[in-house]
Amino acid sequence: MCHSHDVRWDSLGRPELRPWIDAGGGPPLPATATCRFPSCSLHAEGDAGLCQGHRSRWIGRGRPPVEAWIQDCLLWGRDKFDLRGLPTPMRWEIAYAIQRRVDERRTKTRPESILRLIRALPRSGDTSLLDRTPQQWTAYLGYSSQRGYIERRFLLDAISYLNDLIDGVGWDAEYPRDVWLLRRLGYPSRDGQLRFDGIHAPWLRALAKRWIRWRLSTGISVGAVRADIRAITVFAQSFPSLQRGPQAMTREVIEAHLAHLATVYPAPKTRTAHISAVAGLLRAARQHGWEPLLDPHVDVYRDDYPRLHQGHPRALSEAVMTQLEHPDNLDRFADPCGRLLTRILMSTGLRVGDGCKLPLDCLVHDGNGAPYLHYTNHKMRREAFVPIDTDLADAITGQQRAVIAELPSATYLLPRQTRNPEGRQPFSTATFRGELHQWLHGCDIRDERGAPVRITPHQWRHTYGTRLINQDVPQETVRRLLDHSSHQMTAHYARLADTTIRQQWERARKVNINGHELTPDTGPLAEAVWMKNNLARAKMALPNGYCTLPLHLSSAADRVSGTCRGTNVQVSGSRGGDASRNA
Repeated sequence: MCHSHDVRWDSLGRPELRPWIDAGGGPPLPATATCRFPSCSLHAEGDAGLCQGHRSRWIGRGRPPVEAWIQDCLLWGRDKFDLRGLPTPMRWEIAYAIQRRVDERRTKTRPESILRLIRALPRSGDTSLLDRTPQQWTAYLGYSSQRGYIERRFLLDAISYLNDLIDGVGWDAEYPRDVWLLRRLGYPSRDGQLRFDGIHAPWLRALAKRWIRWRLSTGISVGAVRADIRAITVFAQSFPSLQRGPQAMTREVIEAHLAHLATVYPAPKTRTAHISAVAGLLRAARQHGWEPLLDPHVDVYRDDYPRLHQGHPRALSEAVMTQLEHPDNLDRFADPCGRLLTRILMSTGLRVGDGCKLPLDCLVHDGNGAPYLHYTNHKMRREAFVPIDTDLADAITGQQRAVIAELPSATYLLPRQTRNPEGRQPFSTATFRGELHQWLHGCDIRDERGAPVRITPHQWRHTYGTRLINQDVPQETVRRLLDHSSHQMTAHYARLADTTIRQQWERARKVNINGHELTPDTGPLAEAVWMKNNLARAKMALPNGYCTLPLHLSSAADRVSGTCRGTNVQVSGSRGGDASRNA
């Protein structure tokens, strides 16, 4: 029965229910309004103006204000944020943070993900997020790396958004500070910084800031300028006397710094990076006239740099590559994006950063239908193409279809898997390196000695170039495939294997000083002869060839005069019958 009939039946002494209902339950009740709950057409009962069902629910919630209770019911299960329990202005601060996240389109913030945070904030007694530091909020809420990561990240983002409003963004606001927040300069970084506070000399700190701003404006990467700042900071902290002013920068200071670097950083490449940073700063200051009091004769010269030694080849051996390229091992790569990126890097020699940022429409074909990979060489800042096989092209086509089906607005072939609701952020190189390490461990990849291998993605670039050069591909072709600007860089990546050099040596025609053709050595002594002649090329090179006699049997005078009986002249056939003689 409804509430009104229940009251009437109770007032009549609760007669037998069935006969009373069959008799009509008394005269008709007066017409009443419908239930106040939206979309409910039942008659309202009692002072609350709700039907029996909604009135029972309202009573079960402790009889709160009816309108507030109705709003709570309408919000239940809906994708909405209820900020009514927050004090002002904290309510508007949280609302602003939510809107900023929506505008950035980097991550989805769902109501249930920050519900506990919204309920906990009013209990703090504070009215603004800025009433406490991020560390104080984290301690109060009990957040840690194991608990409350999503809520903590949202809270830190909200405080950062508010500080950006107060402090301002852009170069005008950020340049005077000694710690630059990259997000305020337009770089996609939440917490990335460029710190100049370690440079204690005011004039040098001001000079370094101006230099770094100029380098960023020319397109130098954040990673490169961060390394420059570290180098300048080491230089400044090594010589407190620089705080006296630009006049304290002398050649003696430069030489002392060179000696200090040689002690602290034994690796020549590391010392070269530190010296280059100081040299670049001094050169830019002179060119642009940034510091008139700086002695123009104080400079870093070419002889100041350490001599760089050619390192060991970084290309992977064929024994290791055979394991990496085996289909069964590739199938063990858990992430399809990481698996495809691995195949691309091994087949094309791309840098890992360029591979992660491949556009969705990276696959092109020539007039004959041959597939090519179109990518951006971010280091050289230009577009490039590299041929690929049909199997890899089919795998890329499948990835394109999968991305379009899941993220229609995606712009990258390998979109980032988190904080990327629209697919407009590329795959993270850090994520790929972690997946690569797990994959290598799971496949148990080992070298020729049976030891587990440790591989970096860049080694595939060296391997790609080395394979090509050892397959008799001309170096100019290898240079263009690797998109290098110089043959010196290509030679650093692609190195001839000793076996390849021997094969070419055996194919070449060799004559002695009298013009008689020599027969290549065979048998057990062949390898020894090969090594001996390699040594002769290096230590006894002659204008017309090289001496094959041992060192203790050769005559310096004969070698100079060209009459040494052990001189071999290597001749390689050329067009027109000419011969080129190589020492």
